[in-house]
Amino acid sequence: VKYPDLEKLFNIWVNQVIASDLSISKNLLYEKACYYAMVMNISVKDMKFSNGWLSGFKQRNNLKMHKIYEKANTALIELLLNM
Repeated sequence: VKYPDLEKLFNIWVNQVIASDLSISKNLLYEKACYYAMVMNISVKDMKFSNGWLSGFKQRNNLKMHKIYEKANTALIELLLNM
């Protein structure tokens, strides 16, 4: 993992979402990961948030994302972005 602190922070957020019994889209996962990269002063160009990255993240963190991929509504997206 190139940026372990970023991965740890993102994993905490994902687990908060799962614990809250909320569903989010794959695109929102990418958006939130980019947000955390910016907060940590990591260039989004250096961090390639691809399908492969997300797949690896799920494997490394033993996540089952079937629930997360359900379609999210706009109000829920706003809530999750602000978590």
